[in-house]
Amino acid sequence: MVKIKRKVDTTTNTDSNVIPITIVIGVVVLFVLLVVYFPKSSVIVPTSDEIDYPTGITEEGEPFKGEADASIVLVEFSDFRCSHCSTFTNVIDEISDDYIKTGKVKVIYRNFPVIGGRRGPSMDAANAAECVLAQSPELFWRYHDILFGSQSQGEQAYTRSGLSNIAEGIGLNMDEFEPCFNNNQQIDKVLADIRDGEALDVTGTPSVFIGNIRFNKRTADELRDKFDELLAE
Repeated sequence: MVKIKRKVDTTTNTDSNVIPITIVIGVVVLFVLLVVYFPKSSVIVPTSDEIDYPTGITEEGEPFKGEADASIVLVEFSDFRCSHCSTFTNVIDEISDDYIKTGKVKVIYRNFPVIGGRRGPSMDAANAAECVLAQSPELFWRYHDILFGSQSQGEQAYTRSGLSNIAEGIGLNMDEFEPCFNNNQQIDKVLADIRDGEALDVTGTPSVFIGNIRFNKRTADELRDKFDELLAE
């Protein structure tokens, strides 16, 4: 019987050790980079201009900007993840100097999360915004602007950690915000907004009402024409 003489390959052990060591080093380097460059979240908090217009909360608990006694009231049902809502927010900003800051128009924001259903990031964003409002109407509008400005970052901005990161970035009292947000303490407020919207036959966003009448136009010029018409009455 012929016995096969086994040849010992002295390089085998060396190669088998190099691969695991390389993997370990790679993992360590990746971990260090994550800690250094992304200590809390990969969400980049956009900057938001300081609020230079009056803000407040209506008797019904809704956030508004503009003078409380403005003769024209615009109510918007909106979703922070809705791209058309973000566009309309920019339109409102465009007419702000002439109508909101001058006390002619008051804008009221109502939650109507439609993207992803009632248990997704849109609902989380609405709940988070209501927790911000519970601390300050001025900070609410900063949070509002940043949330709409974060759409280019995709889903990451609207994770629960991303929403908390934005709240901390605007100087919110996190000892108050975190239990409010994590325990969904404002979810009933969001659901009440949804019910009110449904009672008005709101099915999509943005849905805009001026003087309790639905307004389906969306451009700055169309808003100006409507406001001027009402102011002339």
